[in-house]
Amino acid sequence: MNNHHPFIVENGGAIYIPFDYFPFSLPQAINRGDYKVIELGKGYEKIRQFLNFYRQRFDLDFRGFGDMSLEEIITLSGLSAEMAALAQEREYDEPFILGQKEKLAKIKKEAAKKGLKILGGSRFYHLTGNNDKGKACKILKKFYAQLFGKVTTVAIGDSHNDEAMFKVAEIGFLVQKPDRTYDERIKIKKITYIPEIGPVGWNQAILSLLSSRED
Repeated sequence: MNNHHPFIVENGGAIYIPFDYFPFSLPQAINRGDYKVIELGKGYEKIRQFLNFYRQRFDLDFRGFGDMSLEEIITLSGLSAEMAALAQEREYDEPFILGQKEKLAKIKKEAAKKGLKILGGSRFYHLTGNNDKGKACKILKKFYAQLFGKVTTVAIGDSHNDEAMFKVAEIGFLVQKPDRTYDERIKIKKITYIPEIGPVGWNQAILSLLSSRED
């Protein structure tokens, strides 16, 4: 993507910050390639161990990215083959589908006992550690404020797993899900609804933001 700025991965599992991006030390970060990485989530191996154990215990009709072929991920996600292959390389979060929705509450309860949680996305459920997009955004926002002073943050999303991010941002835009509905689980008062999906909705949100700033 030719992005030279910090980014957050896998539902807040980690924050990747290019070396020397901030002119102050990040003692909580580890070095990985060209980045300083602040890990907030549990490792993918531990997440898979939980899912495999409880799949047998509760006889779950469950399939995660770790169980799917590349072709199945392409079909379910709508991603290109290249993007689907990259999406399959997980570190902190496992997207999955579940046939028995009635067992979801039980799985969430067991996950909480292990310091894990299940979030709902637009196409998949996600099993993560005790992290979320909001916690990661809050940390990154603090770094920017340390560098620039007061900053204004903007959140754009379409699913329940974006709610924590909306709560820490000053401005929020909710775009439509692929079926052109809005996620009813999002309970944020100050939010702008964008009547488009995916990248088109994201683009419309940014244009709306820039237009309001010009006014």
